[in-house]
Amino acid sequence: MEEIEIGMEAAKGMPIWLDMFLAILAAFGGLEFLKWIASLDIFRRKGKAEAKKEEAQAKQEDTTAAQQQADLVSTQIETSKQMLEQMKQHNEYQANLLKTYEEEKLEDRKIKQELRLEVFEVKRQMRGLQDAFTQEVSKRKAAERLYCSDEKCKTRRPPLGTYSSDSSPATLATAECRRRDANGRFVKKQG
Repeated sequence: MEEIEIGMEAAKGMPIWLDMFLAILAAFGGLEFLKWIASLDIFRRKGKAEAKKEEAQAKQEDTTAAQQQADLVSTQIETSKQMLEQMKQHNEYQANLLKTYEEEKLEDRKIKQELRLEVFEVKRQMRGLQDAFTQEVSKRKAAERLYCSDEKCKTRRPPLGTYSSDSSPATLATAECRRRDANGRFVKKQG
């Protein structure tokens, strides 16, 4: 009985609610209640493990999705770089075409200027030929009016050689023969 008294003395210092708890525990069968609490703790730990596992899986999925997006962005960047490179090549091609066009345009201007100079020179020569031809025609017309066919004539007017190509029309017009017919043409001297 001494033992009960020691237990009672020890129980006197315990709060009431602990006594009640121990009484309820004894009522439920003590050991079964401890199994139930142990199971609860196991399920709680299992739930935490599953939650951590799901969280890790969600993080893995997020990482995979982020990696896919990074790959997609990388692919888009590569595509953009290729397009920029193609645009650069196209711009260089256009610049070369423009440069070639400008060079050809400059060359055409030079050729055009040379042709203008040639045309000017040809026109000048043609004017000179036309003037020479006009002078020659006028000399021959004057020579026909003033021509005396008698080569042995001593009084020949104009003298032989007057109508050479280096004499001017004015010289031809001033030269006269003494004998002309009614129409103003020279006649042969008789005898």
